[in-house]
Amino acid sequence: VNPSVDSISWIKSPFVFVNVASGRETRGGGEGGGISKGKSSRNSSADSIGNAAEAELAAALASTLPRALAPRGDVSAATRDGHFCGTPGAIIAFYAEQVRRIRAELDDEDSIANRALKRFIARLSTETPSGSFDRPGVHSVDSFQGSEADVVVLSAVRANANGSVGFLSDKRRLNVALTRARRLCVVLGHSDTLKRSDSVDLRALVTHAERRGCVVDEATVRKWLESWTPGVESTGSESPKVKRRRV
Repeated sequence: VNPSVDSISWIKSPFVFVNVASGRETRGGGEGGGISKGKSSRNSSADSIGNAAEAELAAALASTLPRALAPRGDVSAATRDGHFCGTPGAIIAFYAEQVRRIRAELDDEDSIANRALKRFIARLSTETPSGSFDRPGVHSVDSFQGSEADVVVLSAVRANANGSVGFLSDKRRLNVALTRARRLCVVLGHSDTLKRSDSVDLRALVTHAERRGCVVDEATVRKWLESWTPGVESTGSESPKVKRRRV
């Protein structure tokens, strides 16, 4: 498998916006907002916001995409050979409740993420699955500042009828979140909400993605996740080392 975004049919560039149209924001309880520096997700998730559909997809994509992009699905070898850095996949969420929900998806044996990984291991059942790697970390924007990963999945969380985006409109945090990926940045968001928001940056993000043909519908991504096994999208032998591409 070529360690390139070109090996996956629905990925047209190192930046992809997945329109999670089925997503709906819900509160963990009480009133409140995003993750502030110094607050743990355990303490602040009770008054925060989550999005179950995005949590499900974030866990699955951050678990599968590094394997899909690595030669022969072997993330460990890709890291040793310099194709990948020390952190193949990571997830960033603006809300503590969403961090909690994504971690719950990673823990759930029947989640889309873990069903895909079981197929991966079954495909390698005749050999040691050396392509395995520690599950992706789930971070707030502040906690991941200064770090990077080859594949970063960003969950925007907000999905409502009035375009309310709260902490998501923080320009500094948005810039940090969008610049942590070395190879591929996947943003999960509710397109209509972001385009209705008061944030010029969020509206431009979606509009720019649409103009570049980088918007993918949720159904396409779910279909890929439910059928993915390493080596399906592309053929041929391992390619030479791919130059690092900053998103």
